[in-house]
Amino acid sequence: MVKSGKNCVAAASNDSAPVLITLDATVKLASPRGERVLKLDDFYVADGIANTVIAPDELLVEVRIPRATGKRVAAYLKLRIRAAIDYPALCVAVAAQLDPAGKITDVKMVISALAARPHPVKRLEAFVGRALDAQTIGELATQAQKQCHPLTNINVDPAWRREMIPVYVRRAWALAGV
Repeated sequence: MVKSGKNCVAAASNDSAPVLITLDATVKLASPRGERVLKLDDFYVADGIANTVIAPDELLVEVRIPRATGKRVAAYLKLRIRAAIDYPALCVAVAAQLDPAGKITDVKMVISALAARPHPVKRLEAFVGRALDAQTIGELATQAQKQCHPLTNINVDPAWRREMIPVYVRRAWALAGV
């Protein structure tokens, strides 16, 4: 529980969800009532106990990642206090589609381990058509930091975790090879 909170806000700490969300993954759920397909981002909710929309009688039966329409660069980084098995203090997934000239045609970033669900960074449309260079990456890092506010749900200083967001966004883009 967060101080003065009434709900569980256990941090989303899985590694695959942020990456799959940046890749526009969908999931298929099946039950005796039939099947439904959801964007993976819509699969998660902000509840630390029941953090998905899956019903008690449903099974997740398929994960699909659409084929990239051009060059795709992507990376994932996790900040942990120790290199051993440990809950992350921060997770960053980045992905971009680039046209033949190296200009962004689509860009996605997901920040996780700060709250009960992965957080897709919003309002990235303004970066379409730009080169994925140091200036753009710096602005993407700033955008992520502005939108993310870590909860006090682990024993790591939330202000420090927030300061690490732009650092890890820049590192993730560097790991992606840009």
